[in-house]
Amino acid sequence: METTKSMTLEDIFILNTFIPFPMVIYNHERILFHNALFEQLAISDGYMMDYAKNYALRELGRAELDITMENEKARSFVLSNQKVAIDNEECFLTFLIDNTENKVQGTKLIKMCELRDR
Repeated sequence: METTKSMTLEDIFILNTFIPFPMVIYNHERILFHNALFEQLAISDGYMMDYAKNYALRELGRAELDITMENEKARSFVLSNQKVAIDNEECFLTFLIDNTENKVQGTKLIKMCELRDR
């Protein structure tokens, strides 16, 4: 059974001061809040809403998301999704944790192991 945490807008602003990750809160129709770190990623609201409709509703907990930025550089994020109720409205709270370097190092390690095995 899933527990939905209840929050207010004041709680979100307090949480934002302590969280060092991009953070976004959205419901089925729109983005309700995003912090400055999320804004710096330049992820469009439409893209985030597509993600919400296609994945977040099924993937509470952790999910991976690969994004190609405007400069054609690919970045990988681990998304931590959680249901919250803000002023009695069901929403999703998502933190985006940059996983790009870990993914690159993992790929290099796999290639090195394959080379060693040959």
